[in-house]
Amino acid sequence: MIRLAILIIISILLFFAVRAQEIKALLTYQAQVVDTLTNQPLPYAICTVNDKETGSIKKIATDSIGRLDVRELKHDKYEITIAYMGYKEKKLTIHPIKESTSREVVALSPSTNQLDAVQITEEPRLLEVSPEKLTVNVAQSVLAKGGTAFEVLTRTPGIIEQGNTIQFRGRSVNVYINGRPSNFRSSELKQFLETMPASSISKIEVITNPSAKYDAQGGSVINIVTVKNANLGFSGAVTTGYSRGDYNSFNGNLQLNYKSEKIAAFASYDHLNTKQYYRLQSLRRISEGFKQDEEEYKTIKNRSNVIQLGLDYTINKSQSLNILFRGNHNNTSYNSRNDIEDLSHTSIDSSTSVFSRGKSILKNPSVNFSYKWQIDTSGREFNINLDYFRYRRDRNDFFDTSFPEIQQVGIEPELLRNISPAKNEVKSATVDYVHPIKFGRIEAGLKSVSTTTDNNMRWEYFEDPLWQNDIRRSNHFIYTEKIQAAYVNGIARLGKTSVQFGLRMEHTYTKGELITDGSINKNNYFNLFPSISFNYMPNTQTQWGVTYRRKIDRYDFSVVNPFIYYRNPYSYSQGNPYIRPTYYDNFELSYFSGRIFGAISYSMYNDVLADIFRKDPASNAIITTYDNLAKAHQLDVNLSWSQAFFKRKLSTTTTLGGLYAQYDSDDNQFNNAGYTFYLSSTNSVRITKGLSGEVYITYFSPFSYGVYEMAHRFKTDLGISQSLFKDHAQLTFSVTDIFNSMRNQYQVNSFGVYLDSRVKPESRFFKISVSYKFGNKRVKSMKAKKTGIESEQKRMLK
Repeated sequence: MIRLAILIIISILLFFAVRAQEIKALLTYQAQVVDTLTNQPLPYAICTVNDKETGSIKKIATDSIGRLDVRELKHDKYEITIAYMGYKEKKLTIHPIKESTSREVVALSPSTNQLDAVQITEEPRLLEVSPEKLTVNVAQSVLAKGGTAFEVLTRTPGIIEQGNTIQFRGRSVNVYINGRPSNFRSSELKQFLETMPASSISKIEVITNPSAKYDAQGGSVINIVTVKNANLGFSGAVTTGYSRGDYNSFNGNLQLNYKSEKIAAFASYDHLNTKQYYRLQSLRRISEGFKQDEEEYKTIKNRSNVIQLGLDYTINKSQSLNILFRGNHNNTSYNSRNDIEDLSHTSIDSSTSVFSRGKSILKNPSVNFSYKWQIDTSGREFNINLDYFRYRRDRNDFFDTSFPEIQQVGIEPELLRNISPAKNEVKSATVDYVHPIKFGRIEAGLKSVSTTTDNNMRWEYFEDPLWQNDIRRSNHFIYTEKIQAAYVNGIARLGKTSVQFGLRMEHTYTKGELITDGSINKNNYFNLFPSISFNYMPNTQTQWGVTYRRKIDRYDFSVVNPFIYYRNPYSYSQGNPYIRPTYYDNFELSYFSGRIFGAISYSMYNDVLADIFRKDPASNAIITTYDNLAKAHQLDVNLSWSQAFFKRKLSTTTTLGGLYAQYDSDDNQFNNAGYTFYLSSTNSVRITKGLSGEVYITYFSPFSYGVYEMAHRFKTDLGISQSLFKDHAQLTFSVTDIFNSMRNQYQVNSFGVYLDSRVKPESRFFKISVSYKFGNKRVKSMKAKKTGIESEQKRMLK
């Protein structure tokens, strides 16, 4: 792998050297395009170059940080026009030179209809597709009003939820909040996103093929960007909402912003109070002649309070300091009844009822400090990020297990309780440097992350008159992970072709210590993760791309925790401290032509993580655990089409995808293959001035992967919104899952365990939301400041 990475880099450097000799006599013009009010770069602005001598016209786009490079010019004078949506066009006369160490700053002014108010002349589309990323402009979504971040995320084309795991086109993801880590993984990540109101979100960005600058963990990056005011002065917004399913739910959000020439301060408070149901029906067969039928009904209450405080301080035109504090206090409780019947009637306790209740209190503060130095106008840049994240959770569960048939002969119910505090910490430091070169730029950086999780699960059973320690289930586990990383990433543009190559090096040390019995498991490994991509733009509306990258999927921290998570006497789950990380190589071919985006992606996995179901040899209980399968192959085909009709009164974005997956295990137990196709369509309509609507439809066909045989899934959401009081207020009504059709139905066949399960979380809600904006209302997205703990924060324990 090292030889391959070195060979790739040497080949690219030789290509650059030859190309440089061919065009060294030609002229160049370099500029930095920015917003005249905020001095922020304007990415993908269009520059039209007019050669009056030949009459030819050439169009070039700025890059992702607003830099313009016009190369291979033959004359010493050109007329150019720079355009950006929502801004006034700017015409310039330029004089190209052979070489330049600096960039001319070109500032564009927002379009104005009156002198004292800045207005955007054209609203962004709900969904924007580009070769680099997929953007959902949440502020334009009717269905987002009164909803949560999780609901908006699952409507993003290509996003699917498998169990409690979020995937994009079948690959794992890293979730950021304003470029900062979300700090959670699996069910905790879902729970966190369900407590975040969509009204606080400006947009969701899906970076489909992140460079070596990003962690090697995960396939794609999802960045949730919250709103922030761009104008000088004070502004804010307040939102309140009511939701009705089987139960009542409420939510509220307050946003405050203040901006001066030197300081930008912002604060937000989110409150959520919900109650929902969860239903499970399962038929299981463990051995010949033994069958059980299980039904569970659970209600879940959730009260969350989230506060965010931020301060941006501009030292001078080139330097700035930023600090962000985010605090989350979450209180979740549940009540459940689980009835299990032995259909084979092979034992005297053939009927079992489990009444359970529990409560979990989560306290999650995090702090990020960042420093940015734009060294000069050529594009040299230096960044520092320091992060601290703490996770404290106090959880307790109580189980009352009764056996109606045998209690008549004097056998008392079994009483169990669980007290399991968790204390987790993540500390990170990141340094990044950007250096421009003649044809592009070089990026390099260092990163150090230290993660510690301390989980103490104490089980007790009741033996009249006292509670006794249950040594069979109790455990205390401490897990430490340290990652040291370095990367180099190069981006070059040569005419109509651009190349990006990168190499990331990561050294990982892990230590799992089981305090209960004194056992210790250590791992120490070093990996190289190369990446390379080629893009060809025959014109400003068309782009072809080819990408290769090597990635790693590190397990959730809960996966390596050997604790027993008890559900009932016949079902529990347990971690595996000997799980190995999954490595995979991904190849992708993409095409973009303005309204159409298509991609074909192939991934080859080694040591793929899989769910495993086994029978407890000492009982008829089913154990759910994890193991590594030898290999897996995955092919994904994706096509998105966006179109506006009737002067953009009606717009649609439809995505059609197909996924094929093949699993190979050493013992041939899980050798299977399957395919699925999925369809999602987002449609928005402007009915009259101020009145708009939105319809979202999604469908997944049946699919086989690992031990699971999944049934089809589909749902439809509908919403309508009316602006009031000269657009200061907005009233929204929506219905999610109109036909109440969203459910997870699957079959499992694993080591003699057969399951046929139907899981129905509550999904149909009638929602009404009212929002009001005050002060200076021109709003833009927060600057996405990248931190160093994206991967670790979302791998926190349940």
